[in-house]
Amino acid sequence: MKLFLFNPDNDLSLANGDVNFIPPRSARIMASNLSALPMWWADDGDAVCVSSISEADVVRKMWQDRLPKLHWWTECSDYAVDTVCPWGWNPMLRHKLLRSGLRSSVLLTDEQMDSYRELSGRQTAVRLLADFNQYATGNQGVEQALCCGTSVLCHTETEAKDAVERHPQTMLKAPWSGSGKGLRFGRGEWASPLSGWGRNVLREQGALVVEPFYDKAADLAMEFHSDGRGTVVYCGLSLFTTNVQGAYQGNVVAKESVKETRLFKFVPESLFRMVQRYLLEWLSVEVGSIYSGFLGVDMMVCYSEKSSTGYALHPCVEINLRMTMGMVSVLLGRYLAPDSEAMFSVDFFSDTKALHDQHELRTRTHPVASVDGQWKKGYVWLTPIGCDTHYRASLLVEEGDACSQSWGR
Repeated sequence: MKLFLFNPDNDLSLANGDVNFIPPRSARIMASNLSALPMWWADDGDAVCVSSISEADVVRKMWQDRLPKLHWWTECSDYAVDTVCPWGWNPMLRHKLLRSGLRSSVLLTDEQMDSYRELSGRQTAVRLLADFNQYATGNQGVEQALCCGTSVLCHTETEAKDAVERHPQTMLKAPWSGSGKGLRFGRGEWASPLSGWGRNVLREQGALVVEPFYDKAADLAMEFHSDGRGTVVYCGLSLFTTNVQGAYQGNVVAKESVKETRLFKFVPESLFRMVQRYLLEWLSVEVGSIYSGFLGVDMMVCYSEKSSTGYALHPCVEINLRMTMGMVSVLLGRYLAPDSEAMFSVDFFSDTKALHDQHELRTRTHPVASVDGQWKKGYVWLTPIGCDTHYRASLLVEEGDACSQSWGR
């Protein structure tokens, strides 16, 4: 039996590194409200650890013709568990599961956990990007201006200062941080408060990533799965949106061909395929024998005056060595009717009544219509909506290509 856990505090826990780390309240609320989300990628006979069995059952009864037959657990148990599938692995989670009674044999070893944490840092993305740029430079079939992206891993304040002053605008990143966090914008000089923040990161994490600021047109990612035995396979394309702080907002859910057609309006297919092949080879060598599970490589389409198309592809902004919302959107695609698309979103309401009222309104104004057991249109809530819910995961399904066409605008 596989045991699925949703722990969105993973990146924050990796950044902290302490087995006794207590995630911030917002992360704990999100974990509780969306605990049932793994039901959409678990299989028959698996278990999902949820905050409330009764609330999770409401979702299961609503979509019971589509969902697998699962076990709901409110506490982790050693009973019949042979594989643990969290959103992501971190020292705090491993420590917590050991205390709950799970056998160490179904968890990562300390050595594996150390390797996972090191690979999860942004230094891995810096290394991948450098290797790719060297490869692309020697590839005569690639127009160099169609690619962009460079980053520097700094270990001293002098290195960081030099990297910041090399460009009029830069983005500074802590090696480990949560979504949209651990980032600072540089304006060509190493001055306070930026320099103070940078010194703190260097002291606490031992390094700092500095890269030029790119004029982003759209976000995307390639999603993969590693078997932990040296094989990495491509799972699908993620077209997603973020807010001004860089935090995740939502994903296009559609057939792969539809998403690719939309992307190829900005990026040549030949370049996309070349990047895809390179990432499969690189990840298989560098990650495939160490990490087991889903992972995603975040990218950007950037505006470029040098490119003949007006756009360039940044092939590696981040590497997420965990389950991702982009991968969730890829898996949700199997529930849609062939001619439908959807926007998958995770949104937050500080006012629980406002969320409940909008949920009721959307349920009335966007009723779900299905064909052959697949959603054709309507509002689909993927996680429980209770009186004290702040976070919601949902789909807004539409006929036609309105969702994919809205990406990249």
